[in-house]
Amino acid sequence: MTFSDNSTYRFWFYNLLFWVAFYAVSIFASPPFLIYNISTRIALASIFIAWLMLFTGGYRWVYHRFHFQDQSYSTTVVQTIVSAFILICLDLVARFYINRRLGILEFIKVDTNFPLARILDIGAADFVPKSAAYVEDLELYLRVTSNFTQIYKFSFFIIWITGFNAYNYVQKARQKDIEKLAVENRAKDLELINLRSQLNPHFLFNALNSIHSLAMMKKDNASDAVLLLSDLMRYTLNYEKRDVVPLSEEIEVVEKYLALEKIRFGKKLNAELDIADATLSITIPPIIVQTLVENAIKHGLKESINGVFIKIKSKLDADFLTINIINSGQLKKEAPSVASISRNDDAPKNGGIGVENTRRRLQMIYGERATFSLENLNEQEVVATLHFPIR
Repeated sequence: MTFSDNSTYRFWFYNLLFWVAFYAVSIFASPPFLIYNISTRIALASIFIAWLMLFTGGYRWVYHRFHFQDQSYSTTVVQTIVSAFILICLDLVARFYINRRLGILEFIKVDTNFPLARILDIGAADFVPKSAAYVEDLELYLRVTSNFTQIYKFSFFIIWITGFNAYNYVQKARQKDIEKLAVENRAKDLELINLRSQLNPHFLFNALNSIHSLAMMKKDNASDAVLLLSDLMRYTLNYEKRDVVPLSEEIEVVEKYLALEKIRFGKKLNAELDIADATLSITIPPIIVQTLVENAIKHGLKESINGVFIKIKSKLDADFLTINIINSGQLKKEAPSVASISRNDDAPKNGGIGVENTRRRLQMIYGERATFSLENLNEQEVVATLHFPIR
């Protein structure tokens, strides 16, 4: 587990960094420290940092144990002030214990060049027990500066607790966002599974209709159609396990589907593929082109008794892949001519389940970065255009 992934490591690291910075300033600016020489200041600061790490670590435990992060804003303000006061009291108790029980004041080294040391006439500086007068003078000095010291430290406790609370509020909000996204993604996954499950029976229904027509016409190539259908069904059963497939694989399926329909319609169906080599390795959602080809054949034949012409083109445009499925025919005049990927549920819908599923799948996978349109290209042709970013 890395440092950035472990909240406990981060807490102790930043907690230590904060108090080291606090005492780095105190050693050179706080009046209670200035009477001591530099080595004594560092020794005292190290002791103070140790117990402050203990106090603030205890606060962290209490914070999570009693779920302070779930409090209201006003309660958090009161809790911050009370907690800072409690930490100050603990700090004073620790200082009293060290001073009285361990007699640290009798062993610290004083800088006799410091003006206040000379005024108090503390005496020579060394690490041996001092006289009672020395201890009394030093304690008097510490009492004089006590109010300043506690206000100074109290303000830093407020800053520390506020920063700690703010960090945890941000982390909680972030976690909620992650959980919300996870739920939304799961819902999208379930909807995509549902959409793809709708395409399977839709495709099978169309393919079986084609074979039924061949059988009714007693065509000899009905068995070839069954074999093609078998290959296509094998693909449609496997594609549900994959989110994307190379365009080359999708085109191979489209060619088999066109071969199946060619057996049924003969000269009434003419197809042309113009697939750029640079696009063959680009991944796309499976069955998305084949679905639009199905739709083109179905509606193209409705519009013309002479048959249908289909052309499939692909090209790269910067970081986008564009696929056009052009077929002979015309959209109904009373129907809207354009259907685009949009968040608007009132967007025009054309072409039944195949086109609607295409629209919805692109929207869920690519959002507003992808577009899908279905419109009259000219007076004789309709074009379905897929335009989505290259992953």
